[in-house]
Amino acid sequence: MGSSCSSSASATSANVPSSDSKFAEGVISDGLDTLADTYEDVSAEEVNMLRQKGYSKPKKKNADFVDSDDDSDEEIHIQIKEGELVLKRFWVRGRLGQGAFGRVLDVIDLKNQERQAMKVVKNVDKYLAAAFEEADILKRLHASNGLASKNPSPRASLCLRMQSYCKIRHKKNKHVCLFFPKLGRSLYSFLKSNRKLGYHVDDVRRFGYQLCCALAFCHANELVHTDLKPENILLVDSSFTLKDGVRKPIKSDICLIDFGGATFSDQHHSSIIATRQYRPPEVIMGLLWNTAADMWSVGCIISELLTGELLFPTHENIEHLAMMEFVNGTELPTCLTAFSDKEDESKMSEREKFISRKWSKRHDEMVEEICTEGKIKWPGGASQRSVDRVKRTMKIENVRSRFENISGDTELHDLLRRLLDCNPATRLSAEDALKHPWFTSVAGDYPA
Repeated sequence: MGSSCSSSASATSANVPSSDSKFAEGVISDGLDTLADTYEDVSAEEVNMLRQKGYSKPKKKNADFVDSDDDSDEEIHIQIKEGELVLKRFWVRGRLGQGAFGRVLDVIDLKNQERQAMKVVKNVDKYLAAAFEEADILKRLHASNGLASKNPSPRASLCLRMQSYCKIRHKKNKHVCLFFPKLGRSLYSFLKSNRKLGYHVDDVRRFGYQLCCALAFCHANELVHTDLKPENILLVDSSFTLKDGVRKPIKSDICLIDFGGATFSDQHHSSIIATRQYRPPEVIMGLLWNTAADMWSVGCIISELLTGELLFPTHENIEHLAMMEFVNGTELPTCLTAFSDKEDESKMSEREKFISRKWSKRHDEMVEEICTEGKIKWPGGASQRSVDRVKRTMKIENVRSRFENISGDTELHDLLRRLLDCNPATRLSAEDALKHPWFTSVAGDYPA
């Protein structure tokens, strides 16, 4: 496409592993011992030994434990209870969470005597394939210049490191298990526990800086996360104190997780990425996206962490775009709303021609559907409720914390305006964001 909004990066089809040959009864790989059984109960003697070492079972379900009584697809989840031993090695203390992919268990690795989070993917082919992809992405990311290299980048520690993974078959169900360090709650979970009142400014500043550090590391390795949101950012330690009557994290260290949808520049690019409320305009308009897509999500996240509210509370394309215009106070750039320019294909390979034509076609279809004469069809036939929702959207200059008066914080609003630039070609990069004045006070506290 000839649009100045889009990237020239190419995309190829990713190799998605999917076959029963990848699963064998009790077979463990990539760093774990080969064991015979998938799981068995822990004996009373073993439990006593564990408790003597301080590994006692929780006496009650904590805030991170998710009940499963309402599971409608229980049969495709692995059937594991508290107190059981998985693969003769991992003692289950409870469940940390649950998602569309499966469950995350709180386990103790008896071999290494350490607490871990065990992500168990349920018996659904698309989630199993995605788990293999996530394992491959994490290995590739950290092997390049990350924690597995001789000279690891300090920023790599801000991205979740997979310690190992295994493929098992249990009760006729296939599962992939990925093992990670046990971390704290997500920023969203912590925010929710505070009645969504938002975080203090200094905490958000530290969260934002670390997130940009993690993304700078990913983007330097030509990896786009594609699904940034507070749910995918974990506190390393969830301990808190009370300030102004609400919980405040004692430590503000974070870790970026969930690389299941992450995409390298040489891989196939899905037409839709990011959860709706964090999705950038170029994705909605069908343009080929790149690392700039992540940075739009960062702007949405910083705003949400400060205010406790979604910046774009919508589920519909045109309304979403109208909110973007309202937030920024300007119309969408023509690179988003105009039809594609015809590109010179004389020096393109057949693959490059295919990719260019595919994205040009998709973009033109979205322009036809959403725009007229270079502008979005708004309000058009929108309901009054939809119009009111757009008018209630918070403008960038009004973003502020509930706990500190930052209405005059021009540096914050400048950062948000540059992150929420609707033109991805001029949007702030992760490296440039780290140099922004709003982060100056915390820049020396984190890896360069």
